[in-house]
Amino acid sequence: MELNTERLILRPWAESDAEECYKYARDERVGPSAGWPAHKDVEESRRIIRDVLSKPETYAIVLKETMLPIGCISLRFGSNTDLAENDDECELGYWLGAPYWGIGIMPEAAHEMIRHAFEDLGVSKVWCAYYDKNYKSRRVQEKCGFRYIRTSENVDVPLLGENRRGYVNCLTASEWKGNCAVSYRTFGSELLDEVIDLYSAESWNAYLNDDAKLKRAFDNSLYTLGAFSGGRLIGFARCVGDGEHVVLVQDLIVDSAHRGKGIGRTLFSSVSERFAETRMFTVVTDVQNDRACGFYRSFGMKPLECGNMISFYRK
Repeated sequence: MELNTERLILRPWAESDAEECYKYARDERVGPSAGWPAHKDVEESRRIIRDVLSKPETYAIVLKETMLPIGCISLRFGSNTDLAENDDECELGYWLGAPYWGIGIMPEAAHEMIRHAFEDLGVSKVWCAYYDKNYKSRRVQEKCGFRYIRTSENVDVPLLGENRRGYVNCLTASEWKGNCAVSYRTFGSELLDEVIDLYSAESWNAYLNDDAKLKRAFDNSLYTLGAFSGGRLIGFARCVGDGEHVVLVQDLIVDSAHRGKGIGRTLFSSVSERFAETRMFTVVTDVQNDRACGFYRSFGMKPLECGNMISFYRK
């Protein structure tokens, strides 16, 4: 079985993936934080693919851009988990190659696996846990809507021969369905951390060099409309200008895990309608981005040259 997202294919592992698996699993930053030792060589990766990663509901995270695996995600049932309390519950586990941290890959994969668990497999709860100080794993679970359940002391980590503190989270089917609902409201710099998370995940790096400047930018923006799921910011449209003669849609961004659901269209429609009487309502995008250009054209937006105008900028 294969599952698809905008950037990823989740498919079963094959022994031919051993070299790519080893490329990331040998990294000391990856396995030990998840409770397993770094792989020693390609043959060990091949053996682990054969003996461990070939279990049901275990998938290689494949980047569509390269068609190569960059991590792993799984749903564990029955004796393969000590978190699930009933047969219709499971545990979510994952790891990702370090070069792909911080760009939204794991939340995108996790959202799809959670959807698969609830919609395709009919589970009632998905459990997930992380070890103390594994902040990246914690952040993934927060983004996916997991709710804190308990802290466990002296958790046995047999593959590393040690004990750790662990944090257990859970997401029920009803909570997940509620999280799927999207609400819209205005916001400002009070959500700067979530804004930075979105910019980072989409590699909008020009905004990430000066947090104080970014805060001032949001404080001084004309209008910022956010999309929220489960109380978390998943996208927004930000406008600058005087609101009467000129409005520029400075940002229109949606978290990759929530694209294809009409969120960007709702955001742009809302700001377009709000400033319908503004003399010049504009947006700037990459001329080579066919998808973005097609998106704006679908709203009746025209390139500047159609109005016998030209735009200048200071480089």
